Amino acid sequence: MQQTNIYLDENKLRLLKHLAAEETKSVADITRPAADQFLRIRLEDDVT
Repeated sequence: MQQTNIYLDENKLRLLKHLAAEETKSVADITRPAADQFLRIRLEDDVT
């Protein structure tokens, strides 16, 4: 796994931190599955 940086507006980051805290996870832990889902959807769209 490699580290990367993304830039988010303050509101999106605040919401991600809130959701992560609710699940007692890190922001990275909740964004990785979101990135996985995004890539699956995009790859499915490219195949069809």
